[in-house]
Amino acid sequence: MNISKIIFSYNRPLQLWGLVKSILDNTDLEPGRITCICKSTGDRYRAGYEKVAEELWCRIHHEPPAPEGFRRRFNRNSLYDFMLVACRDAEFVSLAVDDMCYFRRADFAAATEFMRSDPGICLWSWRIGADLQPHASLDVRADHWRADRAVDAMPYRYVFHTDGSLYRSADLAYWLSLLPRLRRRAMNLNEIEGRLSHPDGTAESIR
Repeated sequence: MNISKIIFSYNRPLQLWGLVKSILDNTDLEPGRITCICKSTGDRYRAGYEKVAEELWCRIHHEPPAPEGFRRRFNRNSLYDFMLVACRDAEFVSLAVDDMCYFRRADFAAATEFMRSDPGICLWSWRIGADLQPHASLDVRADHWRADRAVDAMPYRYVFHTDGSLYRSADLAYWLSLLPRLRRRAMNLNEIEGRLSHPDGTAESIR
């Protein structure tokens, strides 16, 4: 599988350990496919992230210190350029954040094959579910369900989300290119989600 798994974590190495361990236990991804973008406000957190890499063999990318007022934001290299690098290096990109876990089997190989078989599918999600968020317009099938972001209600409008998502790299690179250039440096994860998913944002350009 040609997949890059990118995980974002802020001062939570223990939760990151739990997430990466759940990926290794419940998916078919190998540790070398996992890169963790870690933001720390002190050496103890940074050392904790190094321990995660040592024990679980994933890759850790430490964020440089941020100026006051931007401590909770990842810089442009992580939120934009780094994801574009992943898009160039892999056919698919999967995103995650450190407050989630995979608690049952997630088959990435099957998901990628399914997406290859139907170019009309832009996102595979392990977060949103027809059983948890039922909607009359959902197309529920035996082994998956489908939603049309143009007509379905929230959360199915969220064509971009960072917790439990899988994208074609080319699609993700295109959506990121829709972000306003002057704001890329200052955006956090939630702002990017909102911009690409909210009806009043750049999502109107997404098809």
